[in-house]
Amino acid sequence: MSSTVSNERDVFYHNVDVLEQRKKGDIFYSKNGLLKKMSFVRKLLFVASKVFYSSYFNQVQSNLKDTINWVVNNSKVGDKKVVSNFFFNKLAPLSENIYDRSQIQGKTLSVLRDSLTEENSQKNNAKKLSEFNEEFLDAKLATYLGVRPVKPGVGNSESYILKDINHRKVGIFKTSTGDSLSRKSPFLPLRIRNQFLYFIGFGGSIFKHVAGKCHISEVASYKMAKKIGSESIPITKIVKLDPLGYRRGKGKETDGSFQLFVPNTIEAKEFLNVNKNYVKSTKPKKRRIEKKLPKPLAEDLIINDVIEGNMDRHAENWLIKANKRKAKKIVLIDGGIAFSPTHANSIFETHKLYRWATFKLKFAQKRFSPEAKIRIKEIYDNRFELKDDLNKVYISNGDKEYVASKRANRMVERIEMLHWFANVKNLRKYKLRSFITSRQVQKARKDLEKSEQKKSRS
Repeated sequence: MSSTVSNERDVFYHNVDVLEQRKKGDIFYSKNGLLKKMSFVRKLLFVASKVFYSSYFNQVQSNLKDTINWVVNNSKVGDKKVVSNFFFNKLAPLSENIYDRSQIQGKTLSVLRDSLTEENSQKNNAKKLSEFNEEFLDAKLATYLGVRPVKPGVGNSESYILKDINHRKVGIFKTSTGDSLSRKSPFLPLRIRNQFLYFIGFGGSIFKHVAGKCHISEVASYKMAKKIGSESIPITKIVKLDPLGYRRGKGKETDGSFQLFVPNTIEAKEFLNVNKNYVKSTKPKKRRIEKKLPKPLAEDLIINDVIEGNMDRHAENWLIKANKRKAKKIVLIDGGIAFSPTHANSIFETHKLYRWATFKLKFAQKRFSPEAKIRIKEIYDNRFELKDDLNKVYISNGDKEYVASKRANRMVERIEMLHWFANVKNLRKYKLRSFITSRQVQKARKDLEKSEQKKSRS
């Protein structure tokens, strides 16, 4: 051990000083428990060893991880601001290969959690955190400590799967600024594409009113589902978060929707043995009997989608909790492209709406059950209350009043169409594809009005 560092306490403060003075691009190594900055030549050799001498590279990283974890475990709580700055700004950018966030325990973890709670209580968000059973706080804390969020894949919005410090998936954050359909997208190629598609009128209202509001639609989908007694959509709220806070220090937060993650599920396409667009495989080796999807679950999916006008319910955007061959619960995710202020009149929209309404799927071949018809009638009777609630969700989150009003009116019209479809005509579910455009929906509503007039006369 170095003569200048004689005891454990000195080692600790030496290592803390090294970490606090860390600059972007610095690489450390550990020697006898002491952190040291690599010289330029040593850095080149270290990087090269990853390819040519992996055992040396792994040994250096292992020693470094042990030392950093030792520093974390021996950290004592002093000034809260100093502790927060050290963990959120100095340690957070470190790779997860050399810094295990799950080592943060006890009083240190409590202080860090409290620092976020105090910030949110000052912004009157404490109630929101309690409704999430502190799940959001766990995800936010882990993100700012440097647990990297994961992008779930290709989608229309900039979304991140957030984890806690033990790497348990907690929820999905969808930013308000990263919508790839928005004409104000921060990504220049997408912004140019969307401006062009909007100019030529492609996509109906998608590029005009749906894009840029996907995070609000996520929350609206959850609230409307809750109003009609459905538990298929996980709890979703508008929150403030910087999903890349570990790179630049917390503080540059943006609005977005946060939806709790539901574990132990499989995608519907796997359960139904179809592809993303509900087309069954024709290859003999992949043929399997379609597993059983109970009627109440299938009807819950359909009722939710008609109310939302969801244009993105492909077979990867709803999940199933199953026991052997039978589904126990469905989980509807990705409700961002919903509640359009116009009906689906363009080819781009009609192609996307009610994709599951195909005769090839067993649950779509059947008529609505008596229980579902009663439920649809109750929703129909309460449609104007739902209209007011939807209006409030969009207006309170910054949408224009006249646009929010149009969204609510279109929802009411879809509910009226669904009531006519199920309770007046008693049609098979796959025929919903014939009631998508404004003209088709209005035709159904006029027929409903006539049937109600006949009832009132009799």
